Amino acid sequence: MLCEHGSVRTWYMTFGKEFRFGEFMQLYIRANVFNIFNTLNLTPLIPARASTDIVNTGSFGPTSDGLAGPVLQFQARLTF
Repeated sequence: MLCEHGSVRTWYMTFGKEFRFGEFMQLYIRANVFNIFNTLNLTPLIPARASTDIVNTGSFGPTSDGLAGPVLQFQARLTF
């Protein structure tokens, strides 16, 4: 699934498998991958709020930071 928030563009993917043990027990294993294609998303630029703003002068020049790379998350659920 593609998720876009402004200039941030990320692909999410989920893999899952269900195992049954007998009639009443089941185990569900799932893996979530965020930013699966390792797309570089730069941190958004922060504009100055006023022309006299000395502390937050806005981002001048190239961005120096990037957002998180691929993140894996594992889950398991046992139902009985």
